[in-house]
Amino acid sequence: RRAFTAAGTGRNVVMAVYTTDLDAGRGDLYTAIGLGRNLERIGYEVIYLPQDRWYEVPPHTDLYVAYLETVDLTILPRDVTTVAWIRNQTEAWLRQPWLHWYDVVLCSSQQSLDAVQDAYLGATGLLPVGVDTELFNLKGRIEDRAGVVSTVNQWGRERQLFTALEGAKPDCALALFGIQRGVPEVLGRHGRGPVSFFALPSLYNEAQVVLDDFNHTTVGYGNVNSRVFEAAACGAVVITNRAAELES
Repeated sequence: RRAFTAAGTGRNVVMAVYTTDLDAGRGDLYTAIGLGRNLERIGYEVIYLPQDRWYEVPPHTDLYVAYLETVDLTILPRDVTTVAWIRNQTEAWLRQPWLHWYDVVLCSSQQSLDAVQDAYLGATGLLPVGVDTELFNLKGRIEDRAGVVSTVNQWGRERQLFTALEGAKPDCALALFGIQRGVPEVLGRHGRGPVSFFALPSLYNEAQVVLDDFNHTTVGYGNVNSRVFEAAACGAVVITNRAAELES
């Protein structure tokens, strides 16, 4: 069991994520690592807890940040400041009875924040998803890039990206990384399997174009995927299926 090295600092942070497996393709972990690395640079200590250890909260935890709506606040210690960061699944978060028990609720888009403020009376704030530019940055020459890449996962429900690609029958150099359950057979030859988080910067630096996809839980609320900013920071052209929250 992990523990914080210093007690009573006010800077001991737990990130509750689905998994700590970097090869699993879970966006909540990627986003947590990006935030956590930046918090560590300014003096915070960060511990990541996967789903099967959410409630093994280390002693002297000051701040507990939940990335998924299924974290049950009734099991957490009462002396820990709790924060919900809503980056997707806005409607699922709003259905949880313990949402009102969080000390703070943050949202990655203004549309999600508006919906939360209609139902939650506590402290709220806007915290858009960003990018760790120490990891994701431009390397090499733009003219050396080639091909089209996607790192969109499909866990079962069909993504608009794969529907569009099936209809387009792409004949370009296309590589589909990630977990893709139920992807049309015509796209099978482009599949490259899961990719680790720390391999993404190299991948985005090699591609001319990176394809993104707002899924059904984000498309109505403008919750932008970290992929958009990470690929753009590496100099790739990003194509996605919505402009919400990207206008500026």
